[in-house]
Order: sequence, then C-alpha cells, then structure tokens
Amino acid sequence: MNESQQGTLSKVSALWRTLPSLIRTAEVHATLRGSNPQACVVTGLGGSEWPSRVFEWLMRSRGKACEFVPLSRFVTDAPAADTLVVFSQYLSNNVAFALRAAKNYHRVLIVSALDDVCCRERLAALGVALPTFEWVTVPTPDERSFLFRPVGPALMATVGVSRVLESWGLDALPLAAIADAYEYAEQVNNIDHVSNAVLSLGRDSGVAAALAWKANEALGQPVPSWDAVGFAHGGFQAIFEAPTFEALLLLPETTCGRMIESGVRSMLGPRHHTVRTFTSKENGLPAPFAYDATFTPYLLARLESTGRDLEAWPGKGCDGAMYNLTKLDRDAP
Repeated sequence: MNESQQGTLSKVSALWRTLPSLIRTAEVHATLRGSNPQACVVTGLGGSEWPSRVFEWLMRSRGKACEFVPLSRFVTDAPAADTLVVFSQYLSNNVAFALRAAKNYHRVLIVSALDDVCCRERLAALGVALPTFEWVTVPTPDERSFLFRPVGPALMATVGVSRVLESWGLDALPLAAIADAYEYAEQVNNIDHVSNAVLSLGRDSGVAAALAWKANEALGQPVPSWDAVGFAHGGFQAIFEAPTFEALLLLPETTCGRMIESGVRSMLGPRHHTVRTFTSKENGLPAPFAYDATFTPYLLARLESTGRDLEAWPGKGCDGAMYNLTKLDRDAP
C-alpha cells in the first residue's frame, strides 16, 4: 500500500469512527407535514440507495405502503403513489429525473445534506421547478472526494429517517441503541480476498442490495445480491468452479436463519468456499443497522489489506456520459 492509498484509508476509517457520536449529536433541520402518506415511493442513487432501502424496510415494518424504485424508473414512467421521497446527499445530476416527475405526486420530500437555500439553488441548477416540497437537512461531513462514503448515507439512514418517521406519527428509531451498535461492533478478523455475493431472506433483500452496492464501490469488484433460498437454483452453479468464493449471509438469528446458514455451508464447504454471516438479533434493533454495524467494518478491513485508493480509483472521471444524463436530456435539440 503506497502513501496515498494509506492516507485515503486513514481518512475513511477516521470518518467511520465518528459515526456513533454524530448519530448521538446530529441536529437535523426539516420542514415536514404532520400526516403520513397513504403510499410512497422512495429512490436514491449510489450511496444514497442505503437510506432509501432502509426507509422502505422501516415503513413496511410499520405496516405502511412504501416501495423503493430505481431512479431509472422515472426515465420511462413515474410510479404511482401519494408521496415521492428522494434521498440524495448533494442532489446529484440524475436525481432530476425523479424530481421532474413531481407533478405526479401530492407531496415531494427531499432528504439531503443541503440546507433549504442550497437545496433550492441546486434545484435551479438542475432545471427543476418545485413550487412546494418538504425537506430534511442532515449535516454530514464532506465526503465528495471519496468513491465510498462511510458516514453521510449512514447518517441519513439513521437521524434523517428517524426525523421523517417521527414527524409522520410513526415510531422514531432507537438512535442511542443504533449508535452503540456501531460503536461496539465486534472486530472483523480472518479476511480473505475472494469474490463475494450477498445472500439474504425475504424483506431483507432490499437492504442486502444496498450493502452489495456499497461492497461494489469499496472493493472494486462485482458483488451480486441473491436470495439465499434461490442461491441453490442458479447462483451456486455460477460460482461452483470458482477457485475461491465467500458468501456474505445476512440472516436473522432464528431457527430459520440458522437452518439457511447450515444449508449454504453444506453446499460451499466441499468446494472449499467459505461463509461469513452477519446476523440481526431479536433485541429491538432494526435489522438493517444490525447488519451494517458489522458489514461496513468488514469492508474497511478488506480495504486495509488491499490498499484500494478511494480518492483516486481506476475509472475516476470516466462515468460522465451516464452520470450527467439529465443535462444531456435538457440540452438535447
């Protein structure tokens, strides 16, 4: 690992260690209506997919209609709902696809790191006119130079989401317990540099997809997200002849979860593949945070031994054609 790589990793790791304190002390600013919607759709890109998926998981766990949709859905047709919720730390260019569809919704909520004034300035720069919208500002460290952002999305998923839930008359998040989970998570050991896939069950599939995306960015390799039961119906065959592979299991600590883990291990063991399990215990801590409290340290431990530079990664600056689609769309003749 060269000096530049070590310096970047040190900065990213130091930021991660501040997360528990920031969760405990963050001052969130918002303009929110008091009533919760009948149904909402939520979207977010890149790192902002994490708070979007967490929001969907939590809303559904409270019996509310909520669906995560990829932002590309708005390129073709806006999904039906009462409320549109957009998570974007700095309102990246392609977010305009969703916000231009605001006329299809009774309410639009933007959760970002931008205050009201900066949010409106950014919307104007994107060519988006929103006569009215609700907003939540979650102050975050400036991580724009990093491909993998350890703190901003996590803060939006905790204090930002909690503020929305509470405003809508739903149970707020146990922020103190979540901060403790991040602070006192067990150390990650026995790191292997192998190909991975994230496997999950049922309603955890959304947060699993977001964690897999986080792994894509951090590790610089494709990390698919598969259903754990479906793994035996194709995924296992896809990795069967791989020289090395490790399944990253997100599982509830229940009899069912242990049965699934045993089954996956029985398939992978004879091929000398491995399994790493991240559990959500039945202790009142919402599953997404129980998983992430050990999953992100796992990624940081992988980075520590590989030296991947998250400030000067291969391919940096080569994504302009797709990263600026809304600008091309607006400027097209």
